[in-house]
Amino acid sequence: MLAFAVYWAMPWQRARVHLLLAASFFFYASWNHWLAAIIAVSSTLDYGVARAMNGATDTRRRKLLLSDYLAAITQDCGVPVLDATEWSAKQDFWDGHHLLADGATRFTQRFCHEFLDTFAASLSNAPRLSQRPMDQRQ
Repeated sequence: MLAFAVYWAMPWQRARVHLLLAASFFFYASWNHWLAAIIAVSSTLDYGVARAMNGATDTRRRKLLLSDYLAAITQDCGVPVLDATEWSAKQDFWDGHHLLADGATRFTQRFCHEFLDTFAASLSNAPRLSQRPMDQRQ
C-alpha cells in the first residue's frame, strides 16, 4: 500500500519507474534472495538491450536485437517468447499503446492461433483454444 501511495504522489515518471523497481526488488527479496538476484540480473539485461535498441538508427538492427534477445530468453528459460509488435495496425490502438476492442479481439485470436494452440499441443493433446467460441472460453 505504501508503494502505491508514494507512486501516485510522485510527479516524475522516471522516479516512479525507479520506485517500482526498488519495491519489486524489496518485495521479492523479503521472500527469497535468489528472486531478488533474478530481478536485478533481468532488469540490468533488459536495460542494456533497450539502450542498444534505442541507439540503433536502423530499424532492421533494432528488430535483430529484439529477435536475438527473445531467442535468448526462450533458450535460457525453456519457454516460447514471441515478438507480436507488428500484429496490430495503428488504427487498432486508442492512443498508440492501448488496443481498442476490435484490435484486442484480432490480437487475441491470432495469439491463440499462433502461440497458445502450438504451445498447448506441445504439452498434450489439449483442445485448440482458437477453435472454441469466445463465450465458451474460460
